[in-house]
Amino acid sequence: AGDTGTLRLVIETETDPVLRKTAIQGIAMEDDSDAAALLESVYDDAGSIEEKRVVLEALIMMDDARELAVRIVRTEKDEGLRKEAIHVLGVMEATDEIADLYATIDEVELRKAVLDAMMIADDTQGLIEALKTEKDPEMRAAAIQALAVIEDDVAADYLVSLYPGGSVDEKQAVIQ
Repeated sequence: AGDTGTLRLVIETETDPVLRKTAIQGIAMEDDSDAAALLESVYDDAGSIEEKRVVLEALIMMDDARELAVRIVRTEKDEGLRKEAIHVLGVMEATDEIADLYATIDEVELRKAVLDAMMIADDTQGLIEALKTEKDPEMRAAAIQALAVIEDDVAADYLVSLYPGGSVDEKQAVIQ
């Protein structure tokens, strides 16, 4: 009913994980800057990875949560949570933020997660830009496969243009 104060109280006092999850989801439905700030504090104070996952899932419902998802990617120690935050950005279609992450993250598995997020966001241009700059064959193959999932003519035309000059691995990825 829009009573963020009561939901805040539930989160501050309740120990049952199911009730806390329900309160977190209720806060996310408010989708305002106060709700984003509250979920940020809940995430920072979370006593378990599961509760952090609940917050990440809730961010999908919010328009003002991109910055929090990016902060989680950049500061979280747990790689699984970082991957989930990247996935959330893909669902949010946060293409600018995702492109910035691809340019600044060094870990291979997280970079692959960023490519997957681009695919989820139908970011044809982002994947093409990644292919234009990426040198690592494994990452190039992952970008090609992500681009192939996107159903648009620009993606298809770019993949066709890659084939003649591509390495054997790239040609294999295009064919697949």
